Amino acid sequence: MESRIELSAMHQLAEARDEDDNWTGLKDREARRKRQYRLNSRSYNGSTVFPLSSDHLIPLVQFNAFRGTLTNMMILSVTHLIPPECDITEALHSTPLFTPPPAPPPSLMPTALQQSVPHDTWIDLLPDATVRDNAIRTMHLFRAEDICGDMLGNPQQGRNTIEMNGVLVWGNPWDASGWEMTEGFLKKWGFLLKGCWEAMAATNHWRAQRGDEPLVFDVS
Repeated sequence: MESRIELSAMHQLAEARDEDDNWTGLKDREARRKRQYRLNSRSYNGSTVFPLSSDHLIPLVQFNAFRGTLTNMMILSVTHLIPPECDITEALHSTPLFTPPPAPPPSLMPTALQQSVPHDTWIDLLPDATVRDNAIRTMHLFRAEDICGDMLGNPQQGRNTIEMNGVLVWGNPWDASGWEMTEGFLKKWGFLLKGCWEAMAATNHWRAQRGDEPLVFDVS
């Protein structure tokens, strides 16, 4: 009996326009990632206009971090705490959020430290209890706007995602396993990851999906 091999187009290349968009077979990691991010961004922006800027193309990965943060804010019912100067009212109504769980997940439930020590709201949005506690213990060492700017990126700077000191959201934003930290983030904010083995495992899981080498970072 003659066997058949069914051929179908790779969904990862659905947005490819020419050979320069084809990342399959590339051995150079930086070149491969640049093409992957280009296709992802083209795919998302083909149907959605980012609500915060009409002058800049926001990479998909940066947009996902933003919408993931908004999703966690909606889950915790804290959108009313957004400062007026942030001016993201339109974003709250026009950004397609991740489908939230029916009830607040355990990963976002406040720790004893959160309930006893005054702190900024952004800390409550982090999907890892240990990271949240670390942030509260060290919040006197850094400015909130610095880490928030790194995590979500700054479109006005036009930096490539690969060079960001930020985080990427590939799964549910209320689950630490859906987040990936960039190498730049670990170098700058690694002190927040003490005891966060799950966060490091998630980061290297997503890197492995792209064929990247795991990041080695001591979180003990």
